[in-house]
Amino acid sequence: MTAMTATLDLQHLNSLFRARPIDVVEADTEGSYLVVSPYTSLPHLLDLSRYPTSSQLFAKALTVFSPIRENYATAEYTNSFNFAQVMETLRSLSRDEGYTWKKTEFYVVSFRSQLSLDADPERLFQLDAFSHQEAIASGGLLKYWYGVKDRDRRNLATCRGPWHAKARAAATVWYESIVFKTYVLTIEDDVENWNIADFAEQRK
Repeated sequence: MTAMTATLDLQHLNSLFRARPIDVVEADTEGSYLVVSPYTSLPHLLDLSRYPTSSQLFAKALTVFSPIRENYATAEYTNSFNFAQVMETLRSLSRDEGYTWKKTEFYVVSFRSQLSLDADPERLFQLDAFSHQEAIASGGLLKYWYGVKDRDRRNLATCRGPWHAKARAAATVWYESIVFKTYVLTIEDDVENWNIADFAEQRK
């Protein structure tokens, strides 16, 4: 969604949810719970024990996920992030755990948005956080990332999973534009190769 971290801090966010704060060090890649989003209170942590080994390893590898260019809000998605580093991390994690990686597909959703001038950042931040909490509870969401809006109020968020109905409704009020796009990320055997492609094109 939009980068509301500029207006709300973690203490305020946790008070909104009445949730116990979890230290990032406590919720690291060695434990059962993993920080997989900008939100680090307990309801937002990924319970690795709910997932197969492949998803556990990929979620851990995605902890290094980050943009590699400043204009990621408008640039081509596949060229905007450090996918090569994520895959190298995944290979290393698989090797360390003695796991033989088999070809697996993951689904990625990107949200490109431009805020309206009268958008309520605190309300949007609440909706975004509740959407993430809902997605974590539902299962299937391994990573959620969003950036910082640029000078034209444009931003990019990326994840795998649903977007809460109230957040969708807010999009018609507080966004000048929002574009959803779905990709298929295919990771080949032994993480020797990988490809990310438009979902619609992949299924033709």
